[in-house]
Amino acid sequence: MKLNFDEKRKKIFQQFLYAERLRFSAILSKTKIKSNLLAYFLKKMVAEGLLEKENEQYKLSEKAEKMIPFFVPDSERISPLVVILVALVHEEKVLLIKRQERPYKGLWSILSGRLLIQESIKEAALRIISEKAYAVCEYCGVKSVIYERVLEGTKSKHGFVFFLVSVKPKNVSEIKEKDFLKWFELKKLSKRSMIASDYWMLKNHLNLSAGVFEERMEQGKASSKMRLEHV
Repeated sequence: MKLNFDEKRKKIFQQFLYAERLRFSAILSKTKIKSNLLAYFLKKMVAEGLLEKENEQYKLSEKAEKMIPFFVPDSERISPLVVILVALVHEEKVLLIKRQERPYKGLWSILSGRLLIQESIKEAALRIISEKAYAVCEYCGVKSVIYERVLEGTKSKHGFVFFLVSVKPKNVSEIKEKDFLKWFELKKLSKRSMIASDYWMLKNHLNLSAGVFEERMEQGKASSKMRLEHV
């Protein structure tokens, strides 16, 4: 979820990390934004569906509440992206896709996609494989979890948390190869033509089983419930 906040909106939003409801005077005191400018931005954020006004108090909208985990005050605190890598394996072969976008354009890779906030890991894996390979598969579990950083000099340029999961096709004949989507023998994978980390994971992690649990917190007005599930 991308937050394109200017500095004023960022200052205002940040105050609601510490309080559910705030009056105009409290926001004015905490942000030090001039009153006429603050009134303008509060009105805009209400119109944009980020804030709601009730009884002379402001609060985050339901839409904005979902943004809290993704909010960072500056670019140095950007979090890594969570990505599901889906290894579709059948008879010692793996289905790979050729990347069309930088920084890995032209290299073969494991099929992958972002984990969406409303999805479980299993749901994300089955959606990704359906969208990219038009395949109906059986989910086999998380093999490993890897944190990857792409460096430029001494600074991190990109960061990813990979969940490597495996699936197997329910009907392999329905999966049609294309120029950018092909089966490769696991024993004959080419390191030069693949993303290095994907090659390493396929060679070393497919026989693993990660102890990964999904936790679901069901929040209510009076209490909350937690559910754990091994994935």
